[in-house]
Order: sequence, then structure tokens, then C-alpha cells
Amino acid sequence: MSAKPPRRRLPRLLLGACLSLLLLGVAHGVAWFWLTEKLEAGFGQWAALQRSLGRQVAYGPPRRGGWPLAATLEVPALRWSQPEWGLAAEAVMLRLAPPQLGTLEVLLPGRHALRLDRAELPLSATALTARMPLEAALWPRLLVLEGEGIGLGTLSLGSLRMRLETVLAAGAGEPAASLNLVLDRLRLPPEMLGPAGAALGPAVEALSLTGTLSGPLPAGPVRAREAARWRDAGGVLTLSALALRWGPLGAEGAGQVRLDAALQPRGAATLRVTGGEAALDAAQAAGAVPPRSAMAARLMLRVMSRPAEGGGPPQVELPLTLEDRLLMLARLPLLTLPAVNWPE
Repeated sequence: MSAKPPRRRLPRLLLGACLSLLLLGVAHGVAWFWLTEKLEAGFGQWAALQRSLGRQVAYGPPRRGGWPLAATLEVPALRWSQPEWGLAAEAVMLRLAPPQLGTLEVLLPGRHALRLDRAELPLSATALTARMPLEAALWPRLLVLEGEGIGLGTLSLGSLRMRLETVLAAGAGEPAASLNLVLDRLRLPPEMLGPAGAALGPAVEALSLTGTLSGPLPAGPVRAREAARWRDAGGVLTLSALALRWGPLGAEGAGQVRLDAALQPRGAATLRVTGGEAALDAAQAAGAVPPRSAMAARLMLRVMSRPAEGGGPPQVELPLTLEDRLLMLARLPLLTLPAVNWPE
């Protein structure tokens, strides 16, 4: 009896593989459609919420995209504004991508304009991305902001890293927000720099801070009355770690910031400063400190200097104060901050 010919399984295996790939492709397409639908619906809900709060929102027809690696929604010509400030964006990109489908990415490609009070400042960035949980909330419980090559008017930043966590249920005196901020190569406009600040150089090489904000946070827009209520309830920003590197000056310390009677930031910190004499020499050369005052300050620095823990250059503890928008180090004016104009 002749043997039966072997079954030809290869065509069946190929057919099964093709069907599996087809089903996976269909499932992927359905998932992509569902995610882009969710993005567009969520953006529409956000726009409706903003309008209900009295803000103006306008934009062009959203465009879905990102297939096959992500689900994206491009919103062209976005205009968002309230009485005191607003944003005109060339385009805003919303993005969801595996494996973090619960995290919404907001990208700002192109050139934009930021309105602060009556001034409109051009805003641009090589990269600028915000990440937050995909959930319906006026305040995100977590906001991560990252940027490179940022320009805002005459101010520029090499890089920006910010992490903000909020707890809306926090009561008075309880931590309602925690902030970690790192800035590199911050170039300040000349009108903000005093003579001493200009003597240190046009750019702050590095600035970082870690702090907590006491509660409660307002559930809605932050207007003048909410800021005053937060101030009157003892609201304070506690800076547990502050670090600065600016020209020859290096500093580390801690402090607190509150709002004054005019709802402007007011605070004080104690800094452990290195490079004080070199910074003083630069300030004297720029005419920011008279020769006699510079000599007295130099002697004081030498008397107060202490060896740094773990080695390194000697340090001296000096006060940093912010009052009436003027930032001063040991009574030496560094820069004048712009006024904060709270909407009514």
C-alpha cells in the first residue's frame, strides 16, 4: 500500500497569519479612531468649560493624525484669552501614545504670541511639551512641562524643566502644591537688570528651586479676590531648595515667598554664597558699588566666609530679599521683576 502524501500545512499557516495580521490591523484602526474621537471630544469639552468661565476661545477645524504610532489632534490657529492675558498659537498638538495612553501630551510647534496685560510678546521654542493625566479637571493633579530653545520677547531660555503636583482638597496651611523647577541659560532683558545684575552677566547659567505651596488652591480662575483670600489665610510658598549660578556667583539656600498688600510677591531667603568677592569686583567695575562700599563689603566677606562642607571654595551666608518687586542680595539690587496683574 502506498503511503499517504504529507498534508500541506504551510498554506494554511500563511493564511492564518494573514488573517491574524488583518484582525490586528482592524483592531489597531478601531483603537486609533476611538482615541482620536476621545481627543476631539475632550478638547471640545475644555473649550466649552473655558467659555463658561468667561474666557474667549477660537480655533480652526481640528485635524486627526498620528497613525500608526500615536493618536494626535492638531488644533490650528488657537486663540485663548481672558482680560489680563492670553495666547495666540499657530497650532497646538494633542497626543496620546502607547504605552502611556492615560497621559496627554500637549505640544506647541511653530511661533505664537503671549499677551500679558497690554503687552503682546512673541513666543517660540525649539520644543515645548506639557504632559498631564487624561482626566476632566480644572487643575491637573500633575503637570510636567519641558522645553528647549525658548524665546519670550527679549527673554530667552536654553531649557526648562518643571514638575507641578496639586492637591485641590488641601485645607488652609496644608501643602496644596509641590513644585520643582530647573532653568538653564536664562537670558534676561536689559530693563530687568540693575547695574549689579548686569555686572554678573546677561545670562543666568542655572536656576533651580523646589518648593511647596500651602492651600487651599482656588477651584476656579485665580483672580485678585482669590489671591487676596489666599494671602489673608496665611498662604505661603516655602522654598526648601534654591540654587543659582550666575557669572562668578554661586548660591544655595532656602526661603519663603508671600503676597504683599498690593498682591505682589514678597519674600526672603538665606543663601550660602560662593564667588562673592569676584561678583563684588564685577559690580564695582560696572559702577554699581562705590569703591569705599566695595572695600567694606570685601572685608565683611572675608570675615564671614566659612569652609564649605565636603571641601570646595569658602562660603558666606547672605540674605536675599524680594520687596516692591526689587530682588536684592545683601542690599545689593540685582533685578526688578515685572508686576503681577491679577484679573478682577
